[in-house]
Amino acid sequence: MDLERIGFVAYRLDLPSVAIQSVFHVSQLKKHIGNKVVESSPPQFPKAPTLQPQVVLNCRMVKRSNKVATQVLIHWKNQSPSDATWEFVEEFNFRFPQFSHEDKVESKRRELSRV
Repeated sequence: MDLERIGFVAYRLDLPSVAIQSVFHVSQLKKHIGNKVVESSPPQFPKAPTLQPQVVLNCRMVKRSNKVATQVLIHWKNQSPSDATWEFVEEFNFRFPQFSHEDKVESKRRELSRV
């Protein structure tokens, strides 16, 4: 394993390409004693399930940074309706551009504007 000194108290280790940091403070390093080499692979984590929207259940207007923002209540596929979450429309549109919910949002905006 190769070392590269970075400053006075940090070293970069030549590690296999994995999702861990390769620069360590000297206090975290220990002297290797002996000639036994341990080969191991990083732990494998299961991928988080990808949520997909199923239907818009409701819509509401909220205050966000002193401005009015629209949120939609999303029922996610393969989830219980009780697990539905409020999402800001702008962020939701960015994450799911193919999902159409404008009819629900627009009808709710008209309803709220009459109040």
